[in-house]
Amino acid sequence: MGPLGPIGFVIISAVCAYMGVAVVIKVSVSDVVFWVGVAFLVAALLTLIMFVQEVRARRADAQTLVIARQHAGKYVCPCDLEQEDRALLIRAATAVDRILTSTAHRTGVVDQARNNIELHEMLWKVAKDTEKINQLTLKHWGASTVSAGAAVDSVLSSQAAALGTSRRHVTARVVALEEYASQVKVIDDLIAQQEQLERLGSANDEYLDLVAQTSGDATATQRVRLAGEEAVVMADPLADAVRRARDAAEIALPDKA
Repeated sequence: MGPLGPIGFVIISAVCAYMGVAVVIKVSVSDVVFWVGVAFLVAALLTLIMFVQEVRARRADAQTLVIARQHAGKYVCPCDLEQEDRALLIRAATAVDRILTSTAHRTGVVDQARNNIELHEMLWKVAKDTEKINQLTLKHWGASTVSAGAAVDSVLSSQAAALGTSRRHVTARVVALEEYASQVKVIDDLIAQQEQLERLGSANDEYLDLVAQTSGDATATQRVRLAGEEAVVMADPLADAVRRARDAAEIALPDKA
């Protein structure tokens, strides 16, 4: 928002336009005077553009405010939270995003349907809990600045303990989400290894043909064949590892509570 406001922009634009036209009309006086008039006209145009942008910005801000009021209680913005609670919410959102964008989730190796429902529910609960904790923390801080005596201090102390307990509960859920995300990352890595081994195995024939064409060395051919067989043998345990990691990840998925 500019400090002038729409009315100020209109006044400046009108003055510049008037002076510019007045000077340009007297073009016969000198070229210098003519260009001064042109400068005033350009200034008027730029001021008019700034005025239009100012009006648009004010309308956009007003529209944003209306939307925010309409959806009050349906969203939690990390920017509205204090640092500790904001960090918790961001950690939870990051973990959920890592899970939902993973190869394991996308290909259905982990329970895709459950993730799509429960992870969003868990993230929303973390958001609302951190918002409430943040609100009560600020309220508690305000009350703590002025104490009327030992009895008040005792109440404030019990309230602080309740806030600490609640924050630890939320932190535990966030840590569980992060552990689940780490398990899913392990599955993604195993899937990537398995896919790479399969690609390497499928190319064995080309390497065998190349060896046969270039040297006819039976030893080299045997080495390549053995390497291909090893890749196939290694792929099966990796597939088992993917299944085991998936089971571990399912166990690691935190409860919604």
